[in-house]
Amino acid sequence: MNMKSERLLNDLLAEHNEVKFTLLALFKRHDVALKWLLTPKSQLLGEAPVDKLEEEPEAVMDLLNRIQRGDFS
Repeated sequence: MNMKSERLLNDLLAEHNEVKFTLLALFKRHDVALKWLLTPKSQLLGEAPVDKLEEEPEAVMDLLNRIQRGDFS
């Protein structure tokens, strides 16, 4: 596990424990979860999940829940 990735992920998600828990449950590794969080997603209109957390955390959780269910549309 990369400590820098873990620290950055913890900092970015300090106020979003549910998102952090779900990310780590899905991706298992902090560096992979961080990459997902920082990469723009078409489902979020081309924005990165990290950019949606402040105003629309439910959109990020919805996307994570869809991934958990296998819905990649």
